[in-house]
Amino acid sequence: MASIREFRNKDGSLSFQIRVSRGRDLNGKLLKPFSTTYRAEPTWSDKTARKRAQDFAAVYERDCLGGVETDSRVTFQEYAEYVIDMKVANGTLKPTTEHRYREFTKRIYPVMGYMKIKDIKPAFLNKFYTQLLETPLDKESKAIATPKLKKVVEKSGLSMDEISRRAHCSHSTLKRAIDGYSINLKKATEISEILGCKVDSIFRVELTAKTLSPKTVKEYHRFISSVLSQAEKEMLVPYNMAKRATTPKQNVHEANYFEPEMIKEIEAAFDKEPSQRRLLGYMLIFTGARRGEVLGLEWHNVNWEKNTIKIEKNVVCTPSKGVYVDTPKTVTSKRTISMPQLMMDMLKGYKEEYDLLKEGLSWKRIAPDNDFIFVRDNGLPIRPDTLSSWLTRVEEKNGLPHLNAHAFRHSVASALIFHGVDPVSVSKRLGHNQVSTTTNIYSHIMSAAEQRNAEILSEIFA
Repeated sequence: MASIREFRNKDGSLSFQIRVSRGRDLNGKLLKPFSTTYRAEPTWSDKTARKRAQDFAAVYERDCLGGVETDSRVTFQEYAEYVIDMKVANGTLKPTTEHRYREFTKRIYPVMGYMKIKDIKPAFLNKFYTQLLETPLDKESKAIATPKLKKVVEKSGLSMDEISRRAHCSHSTLKRAIDGYSINLKKATEISEILGCKVDSIFRVELTAKTLSPKTVKEYHRFISSVLSQAEKEMLVPYNMAKRATTPKQNVHEANYFEPEMIKEIEAAFDKEPSQRRLLGYMLIFTGARRGEVLGLEWHNVNWEKNTIKIEKNVVCTPSKGVYVDTPKTVTSKRTISMPQLMMDMLKGYKEEYDLLKEGLSWKRIAPDNDFIFVRDNGLPIRPDTLSSWLTRVEEKNGLPHLNAHAFRHSVASALIFHGVDPVSVSKRLGHNQVSTTTNIYSHIMSAAEQRNAEILSEIFA
């Protein structure tokens, strides 16, 4: 039974020190007991204070004996680092998610990293989320390249890949800079150093301030919740306090997709491209696969008899690891997709060129066993940012709307749903973990399809 010792405060109110025995260790030594202090409100009578202290002590003892170390001194930062490292080690945290989590900690740790995890309450988290929404980020420095950058790159004798590798930035970041888009000042500085220039000699620096979106704040919340959920599993806290916090309302954005008429224009633009890029563009149009999933396709994934392809790899790029091959996003993302005859014929035609490319000396030296369909001259898979840069060039050359790989994914889903394909089948093609994910993302398309169904019924029965 818990022991209770009362003492009187300077204001006349009562406080109670509550202890719960932890028994002895294997050597018979008495373990330090669980201990906490319960303070009564000044307005309570002594009788009320003692009664409530006894009630609190009973709950406290139950929690302690149930394995919940309510006196745990571990801080959120200590425990969060432990959780991240543990999940990385056991393979449940992908490198892209780890990178994202570590970015979140830059704003989380200064505010609550020092706090004991047992002291984190929903009200505190609510206040923190509001702070994230309302407090502008530190003025973010952006750099916009002057025309001199392109000339300096050309004179340097270094390839784009070499510069981006040495500057620790992606190929697409360097390409965006040369094309006149703004990039992070830190990256611009590193690029300038590699080129032997001062940053302000080839870039124009600007300062901007912005706040986080509700969507991003929800991602912060999910990270905090995952840490506290693990603490609950390990019985360091009685329950995950983040589940009781209130996250900001997120505005629902309809998935952007291309209408069939626009797809025809895009196909015409792809037809002007070299055979590999043309095939890559058509793959985006007809598969509905994610960018990295298309780049991760290998020839043994093609079933020529059944006209299908199997998605089982994902090409990813992170600042810490560079380009690497991973598994798809979820378990259900590993899937087999049926292909139209048009695509199978296109694959067969490209395979002949591919086999000739494979005879190149660079390929034989660097990646002799690689079987990826979409490769660089050395046989290694195409970088995801290279695909994005190519789509940007296609849109600019042909006066098309913004082309991004995910918009083709949305276009496939939208077209199938509008033409009566059931959500389960669409979900399987997209590789969604749950059918509800499909219905939530494409609810506006389903509403339009339902209206079309009503018109069809009217024609049949009216």
